[in-house]
Amino acid sequence: MQIIDGNTIEVSPNWKWLAISGYTVKIVGYRPPTGEFGDFVKAKLSILILGQTVELKNPISVNDNELNCFVYLNNINISLFFSDLK
Repeated sequence: MQIIDGNTIEVSPNWKWLAISGYTVKIVGYRPPTGEFGDFVKAKLSILILGQTVELKNPISVNDNELNCFVYLNNINISLFFSDLK
């Protein structure tokens, strides 16, 4: 897994939804800020999920092979860790 920004990750193996597959996932449920605080959110996400197995649930859409969905770690929605960013 790789962290792209505060709410975008690359997963392996690729996700598959309907007839589409890819590796980029936009985490639904919060919107990280830009700038210095955005870097903090990216770092927090890295600490939280790097080296872990996550579950992709409830896909909403695909844009440019980027799956928009909820991401869970140990049955907990990742967006709950960023509830101040909703």
